[in-house]
Amino acid sequence: MIQEILLPLVPEKFVTDEKFRAWHLNVLNVLPTMQVMGLRVGDMRRVARDLARREDALMRISQFAQLYSKDRSLLCYEEVMIWGMMINAVKCSNEEKVRLLRDFVVAIDNWAVCDTFCSDAKWMKRLANDELWLVLDPYSRSSREFDVRFAVVITMCYLLDENELGKIFVRLEQINFSAIRSEYNMPLPAYYAKMGVAWLLETALAKYPDKVRLLMQKTCLPVDVVGLYKKKVRESLRTRHLPPL
Repeated sequence: MIQEILLPLVPEKFVTDEKFRAWHLNVLNVLPTMQVMGLRVGDMRRVARDLARREDALMRISQFAQLYSKDRSLLCYEEVMIWGMMINAVKCSNEEKVRLLRDFVVAIDNWAVCDTFCSDAKWMKRLANDELWLVLDPYSRSSREFDVRFAVVITMCYLLDENELGKIFVRLEQINFSAIRSEYNMPLPAYYAKMGVAWLLETALAKYPDKVRLLMQKTCLPVDVVGLYKKKVRESLRTRHLPPL
């Protein structure tokens, strides 16, 4: 859709250096059908901000959604990223943002798209916690892997508060991990959803160690999710000095 804008921004190294290209693609781990141009995140953000300032910004965002619903292979990885970045950058009401969000979440099928969008969605701070929980509810109950990861990472970014810990644990324990469908062939089923939960728990432990350890002692989360959490705790500079349970 906007590849003519993106082509001049493709790093020469991605085109000419086969090892670098292979490394880049391995890190992203996109689905086999997804085209990748190799743009840097900073360049994508600049394009998104420029497009979001234009008078036709909302129309362009709608065009992304229409193309994706027609055939998701019509959008490359960078275009999906910029679509999400435009939603976060465009000036409009909270209600309009949530409407645009609904069309976008169905296109999230990669950890980088998910996590970049979530970390940039600062407008969600304008929503009351109860409003945001309502937005996330259908995604946390979904059987689609990146719906669940989206709900979990947004929770980590904008709802992780000491007063919300009990509710967060209830929500996490209600996730039906065995029903989650994944398009990725990973050794651990629903790996990206489970790793999102482990990331949230490790972040929570760094902020509220005593309360999180107490909640983890009582949790009914699956054993493999708890195992990923412990691994994150051991690997993170924030928490490696803390006992996970």
